[in-house]
Amino acid sequence: MDSNQRIVIASLNIRHGQGMPKNIRSAYTSFRHPKKSMEANAKHIAHRLKSLDPIPDIVCIQESNAAAIRWPDVTEIIRERLGFGYVAKAPQRILPHNNAIISRLPLLSTFSRQFKRHSLLRSGNPLSLLVSINRGFIGAEIEGIGTIINTHLDPFDPRVRDTEARELMSFIKPETPVILAGDFNASSFNEPSLRIISNKGFHTLPALDKKHFEKEATWPHVRHNNRTPFMRLDYIFATLPLTIIETKPFDTRLSDHSGVIATVEISSS
Repeated sequence: MDSNQRIVIASLNIRHGQGMPKNIRSAYTSFRHPKKSMEANAKHIAHRLKSLDPIPDIVCIQESNAAAIRWPDVTEIIRERLGFGYVAKAPQRILPHNNAIISRLPLLSTFSRQFKRHSLLRSGNPLSLLVSINRGFIGAEIEGIGTIINTHLDPFDPRVRDTEARELMSFIKPETPVILAGDFNASSFNEPSLRIISNKGFHTLPALDKKHFEKEATWPHVRHNNRTPFMRLDYIFATLPLTIIETKPFDTRLSDHSGVIATVEISSS
């Protein structure tokens, strides 16, 4: 990769292609959805991604239907519509994690990890356990860039997110440039899970502070307490010599999340 060349990354929680929920509660409970509608939503999401300026080279997807038995492969639909030749998905097994990477650039190698079952230790709502159990991360090596990793942390318990963040950081090789994207579900700008990541040399734009946590919010993309959205859950991080020079949220109207797109530059020195 030439010095100062740029790469564009998009990250989006697509809510399994189920479209916009009616309210916050239905975002977690609407597991039944017509297959044709999910397929149509996936096509519309791909169209929206193609309309972005700049168009992303790599798309990181969360809630990608890896755990679904009868649901369509929305990742493959989006990949085909984008015209990208490379994809990394979780192996098909019982409750795999729901992350995928779609790339225009060749993926030299890929890896998939399920978080340890920290969520099983938490008592409470069985629905919370079901939603939390299929967490992990997908990654790939890209020639001349480094490693890209896509993750989705626990949505309910900050203690579990902290543990997942530590597990994720322990897997990352410090000598390798890394782009880290995903839905981090952090409930505040200074949550320990985000500090665990930033303390390992990861940077993002805009800064991790209260102002940008609200101003750059990506969730929920439905009406709630007369403010929508009001939490910044979705991030793209990088380590040197990769530098994030611009980020901005984008809307699809087909998920309870807005997405994030980032321009990343590799430094010459």
